Amino acid sequence: MTAQQYSTLPESNVPMELIEGMIVMNPTPTRQHQRVTFRIAKLVDASLPEGLEVLLSPLDLFVDDDTVVQPDVMVVRSADLDPTFAWVRVPPVLAVEVASPSTARHDERVKLRIYERFGVGEYWMFDHVVPSLTVLRLVDGSYQPHALVVGEQPYVSARFGVTIIPDDISPPTR
Repeated sequence: MTAQQYSTLPESNVPMELIEGMIVMNPTPTRQHQRVTFRIAKLVDASLPEGLEVLLSPLDLFVDDDTVVQPDVMVVRSADLDPTFAWVRVPPVLAVEVASPSTARHDERVKLRIYERFGVGEYWMFDHVVPSLTVLRLVDGSYQPHALVVGEQPYVSARFGVTIIPDDISPPTR
């Protein structure tokens, strides 16, 4: 299937993406996944420099003619958004995926490769089961590990003006 064909599908409540011409359907996110996604987006949005904005899934990111994905959270340059087109068609400066047991492998392998190839500047993977944040930065066309914080450890992003403490985003169950 092409991105053009994908764009003609009827609206659906089932999360889906187009990965290399194949439709990939995912289970609906859990309440905890939604809470974590919202908290991350809220924190990032509250501190973003002017000219950047936060967008939440479901919103399609057009990568190429056979790949359209939906990051849980993305930060884009406002000037890069085309008001006449529903999809985001430029690499975000940040993509965030909240890993669920059913999506973690996909986020760590497939999505990482797609975001890297597309030129997404920074990729954050948040694990809400073991509250942790992995931060990768694009350097010379490939992702390099930048930070891994767990539990009460803070991650301070000067780039986005935010501090993320995994336990505050997804409190561990005790």
